Amino acid sequence: GKYKWVVKDNFRAFETPLQAFLDFGAFISKGCYAKAANLPYINQKLQAIKDCGYATDPGYVAKQMKMVDLVQQTVTKLIK
Repeated sequence: GKYKWVVKDNFRAFETPLQAFLDFGAFISKGCYAKAANLPYINQKLQAIKDCGYATDPGYVAKQMKMVDLVQQTVTKLIK
């Protein structure tokens, strides 16, 4: 691309997706991220999480919303 980013951060590895999900939930329930829990819409929650510095990708919210849409479509098909 046009720019080069160097991200210096620690990343954790998990043995299962459930462990990763639970860790993420615990992480965003604290500090700056906690205000996202009180917002009414998922896109607002994702934006608040990004604004607190969680994501460095400018497209974080849009990409996560695509995932949310995919999960909603899948669940809708399963419950019909």
